[in-house]
Amino acid sequence: MLQTFVLNLRWARALLLGLMLGLAACSDDSGITESGGGSQSSDGGAQSAKFAGNYNGTLTLNYVGDGIDADSKTYDAALIVTTNGLVQLTVDGTQVNGVINNNKVSLDLKITHKETGVSCKGTAVITCTANGTTVAGPVSGQASCTVLLVDKRNATLSGNLTVSK
Repeated sequence: MLQTFVLNLRWARALLLGLMLGLAACSDDSGITESGGGSQSSDGGAQSAKFAGNYNGTLTLNYVGDGIDADSKTYDAALIVTTNGLVQLTVDGTQVNGVINNNKVSLDLKITHKETGVSCKGTAVITCTANGTTVAGPVSGQASCTVLLVDKRNATLSGNLTVSK
């Protein structure tokens, strides 16, 4: 019985060691978390360094759908572009990471909108162009909305992101 226990313990240790090595090989220590960014390939900083800096401005979202009477909403937006092309957008406490490729930025932002009688959740797709002092572009997407707590309806998102140094 003792031999069986020792043999099982050896197999358990070997299995545990194999799992630990497998997990270590799959880990990513880059420190960058992707929370819905669009295209994740950068030019490696060759062109993106000229866009580096802190940008501040607004994101405006419109909700349009059958029977959806939601007001347009404007949020404060902060965008950081690093010299190696990493992008971090923060809107209303929600952060999304991505990259700038040449002068293009594409990000997917999860949104939640609540007001009297209407509650919407969806994804806003932000496609921007940077010129060195401003990053701006259109916002589009889809949302699922609940009207008066029971009626489910779809809404189309539209709007604009404009941030400047």
